Amino acid sequence: MKVSPTRIEVIGPRPRTEPGDHLEERMSAQLPRPVRTHATVFAGDVESVITNLERRGVRHRVSPAGNDFPSPRVWIGVTDDDPLGYDPTVDGGLLAEVISPDLAGLPTEYADPADFDSYAPGTIVRVAARRFLVADLDEAVRALDANLLLTPSGLVTDTVARRARYTFGIGASAGIELAQPTSADSDLADFAGKWGPGPHAVVLAVRGLEQFALDLEVRGTPFTRSENHEGQWVLHVDTSFTSGTPFEFQEIEPSPK
Repeated sequence: MKVSPTRIEVIGPRPRTEPGDHLEERMSAQLPRPVRTHATVFAGDVESVITNLERRGVRHRVSPAGNDFPSPRVWIGVTDDDPLGYDPTVDGGLLAEVISPDLAGLPTEYADPADFDSYAPGTIVRVAARRFLVADLDEAVRALDANLLLTPSGLVTDTVARRARYTFGIGASAGIELAQPTSADSDLADFAGKWGPGPHAVVLAVRGLEQFALDLEVRGTPFTRSENHEGQWVLHVDTSFTSGTPFEFQEIEPSPK
């Protein structure tokens, strides 16, 4: 967590034990797709977020502190009366959850992930980004600005998509990328056409991309190479080896300060 205060968790439904335990509803709201998310979890000032949502009349619900979590959690796009009625227009389809930094287990000091001496070549170091596909990038950006006070750090258009990138206060945190495919002739458009808007890829940063590629070859894991919209070479692992979830790997870069 000192290097990458962003987790990837693989989770599944459990028997419902609490009235506010709505994991099954969160999964069903995304329809069948290879990758579904319990939530895009933001660590922040929960009380201030609640105040803003209530003042703006934004659709949300609050899970009170309980046995599982010692402080409230805020879920965007649903209400207590309508837990199945997630509205993706409220938060750009992120299925956002806001928790306090204490719940996130964040350390007080962070290491620079670009300090290569600590990592062997071919090592996966951190989560660089999570990508979500959207049908209308402008509407998604407006919703996040109005309802969660999030503004993109950059907007770019490349040969296959329009993209909005969000970065956060802790430099090593993963970014969020919203992507609206613009070319019908791309893997991104194929995925969007088959599964629709929603969670897409996990982008991981490694030290020594070529060494990592050799390791994939040794493991017999098929992959392809391409150049991303920032001009970096990235590896795409065959999704039939990752339960349909796209994983991308890129060379690590210094974290923003």
